[in-house]
Amino acid sequence: AADAGGALRVRVTHVDAERGGTLRCGLFRPDDEWLGTSPSRTASAEVHGDTARCEFDAVSPGRVALTVLHDEDDDREMDRTLGVPSEGYAFSRGVQHDGLTPPDFDEAAIELDGSERTLEVRMSY
Repeated sequence: AADAGGALRVRVTHVDAERGGTLRCGLFRPDDEWLGTSPSRTASAEVHGDTARCEFDAVSPGRVALTVLHDEDDDREMDRTLGVPSEGYAFSRGVQHDGLTPPDFDEAAIELDGSERTLEVRMSY
């Protein structure tokens, strides 16, 4: 299809490999429930070192925001202690989780033009 779009490759750095588990990447569109359980697209990567890659094929153009969760216990959800994330995470544009308040969609959003793109995000623990 003409609007298929290019691949989005996500290079995740500063992964704490000793924690094991899986990196779960979510690609959210403006109409998705931001940080909800149903992003438009998902990808995952096993943790084998301090960097990992999530790949999304044929991402159509438009605004998206990326989340990465280091799902140490493979329960497919963010574990929290008193509301604060207790598993690693990252967002597109390098925005940080500010204590109890995650960034909003607009803070993390990037514009994709349909060409192949590589993003680099850094895990926070």
